[in-house]
Amino acid sequence: MLGVSFERLVARQAGVVSLAQAIAAGMTPATVQRRVRQGRWTRLHPGIYLVGGHRRTDEARIRAAWLWGGPYSVVTGPAAAYWHRMLDRAPSTVELSVPARTSPRPQPGIRLRRRDLFDSDVRERDGIRVAAAPFAALETAVALPDGSTFLDRALQH
Repeated sequence: MLGVSFERLVARQAGVVSLAQAIAAGMTPATVQRRVRQGRWTRLHPGIYLVGGHRRTDEARIRAAWLWGGPYSVVTGPAAAYWHRMLDRAPSTVELSVPARTSPRPQPGIRLRRRDLFDSDVRERDGIRVAAAPFAALETAVALPDGSTFLDRALQH
């Protein structure tokens, strides 16, 4: 039986867990695969799962993208603006910046950007790495059709 720490982790991560986290909590890869086959867990990306009883919310989608990207990845663009509560709705595609030296395979629902970000442009917020608010606001202003209105509103806050 898994300890309370795993349950807390799952709750803190909106129901999303990586295979590595499940193994660290005492599960075997076979147990994880059995739960997926039985429909108790849903595979979101390679090695990333939504634990049964949790909904696939915007928070879960963004966390799953970041977990899949790894600890050096950064949620950027409109998804980062949403994470900072600058946008009311999350974008349908999560933009994820990964180090330039890496070459992960594209995943559905994730737009990859291979680039190295300055430490000053990255923050840890609610357990994931996201673009700092000013950087997220600038990238989002460029991405949105009404970007100047968005940027004006973001600067007023």
